[in-house]
Amino acid sequence: MNIQLTLDRTEVEGEETEQFMHLDIDSDRAWTISVGESEDWVFVYPSSGFGESWVIVSTAENGSQSRTATITATSGKSSTSIELTQHAITLIDVSGNMSFPNYGATRILQIRTNLAWTASITEGGDFARLGSTVSGMGDGTISVTFDSNLDDTTRSANLRVAVAGQEVNITLNQGVSVSRPEQDVPFRIELPEVRNRRWFVDHTYLALEFDTAQRHAVWVAFVFNSAFRQSNVSRSDRWRHDPIIPLQYQWAYPVSRNHSRDTIIPSFTIAGQFDRGHIVASEDRVFSLLANWETFYTSNISPQFSRFNQSGGLWFSLEGRVRAWADRFDTLYVVKGAAINREGTIYMVNGQEHVFGGVQTLGTIPERNNVTIARYWFMAMVGRNGDSFTGIAFWFENSQDSRGPSSVLHNYAITIRELEHRTGINFFPNLGIAFPTVYEFVETNINLSNWPL
Repeated sequence: MNIQLTLDRTEVEGEETEQFMHLDIDSDRAWTISVGESEDWVFVYPSSGFGESWVIVSTAENGSQSRTATITATSGKSSTSIELTQHAITLIDVSGNMSFPNYGATRILQIRTNLAWTASITEGGDFARLGSTVSGMGDGTISVTFDSNLDDTTRSANLRVAVAGQEVNITLNQGVSVSRPEQDVPFRIELPEVRNRRWFVDHTYLALEFDTAQRHAVWVAFVFNSAFRQSNVSRSDRWRHDPIIPLQYQWAYPVSRNHSRDTIIPSFTIAGQFDRGHIVASEDRVFSLLANWETFYTSNISPQFSRFNQSGGLWFSLEGRVRAWADRFDTLYVVKGAAINREGTIYMVNGQEHVFGGVQTLGTIPERNNVTIARYWFMAMVGRNGDSFTGIAFWFENSQDSRGPSSVLHNYAITIRELEHRTGINFFPNLGIAFPTVYEFVETNINLSNWPL
């Protein structure tokens, strides 16, 4: 006896399906049709009958992986089988927060699928990147990290998740940088020319201009007078973020979500080379607790070689002399800094426009939000007694070899005008407005007897 089974399709997709199967039998004999016990996703109706017949074969939805069932027709001692293969539905769903803040962040996205998948960033790879997991089987997670967006326009990256020849493209968006309005710059003798008024920061007892891209102050200015020379408090060691500058622009920008402005900022510890070097020294501001706290803000800290910064270093020696020189004047106007590269900056000196050619730096510290490591440190000062003024500037290399007692400091003295050309900073422009007859002389001459060692 001959029995034949014929299916319209022997391969079907993963959705629910229904088709006819033809049973051809050469005599009017009874027959039964069955599937394996584990193949309960296939349904046959009717499952028994007589002679030639049509049978409906349906399948349940397949959300896992391809599978095959064997359908067997039996009549008496004769039987025949046919295989039916069902592919899996290709499920792809990606969920999670697709928006990124301007200061950068890492988002965890959920992938739901029943098959093997791969993920990739196909656009925006210069600022967006995936974590270590870029593929998997079935449900999984991926991490996407965006760097800080320092531009004034939004930007997007494309995330592609591919599954079994199909793909989903998802646009990930990042907002613009924090818009800080231009600040009013007061008329004070100690302040250099402010290039970017958005990032002029005027604390209670010191002021600075900040470079958000380099995570670093351009300069920090303050004054010594009779009130500010007093010693009323001890060193606070209150290492904190600057409360005015957005966290994402500071070198101690946190990785931890629980990190806040009240968290103690970390050290620079890179092979033990760099101190958290004060630009304005803690000992310069011990007349009040708030004044001392301000010296421990990240904006006043820069990577400094320990032998240059600590006892015996040239910077340490100069800091001590500055406090001694403060006693010689009614007011001492001071600008300190670590020279960062602002090549191409246009600055004015004595009414003439100059283009800054740049200064060499020592690179950045990636582990500290890519803060710039300055190769050179500087200081500019103007001492005032009544209407009499005198000026001096210093220029040092940030090096483990930059050591020496205060007796050698004159070897590093330069004019304020020379320092302007080395840094691209216009120092004490308000002196030229308030006291134009002495300005040029103060900037271009040094009388070392006014600055005894």
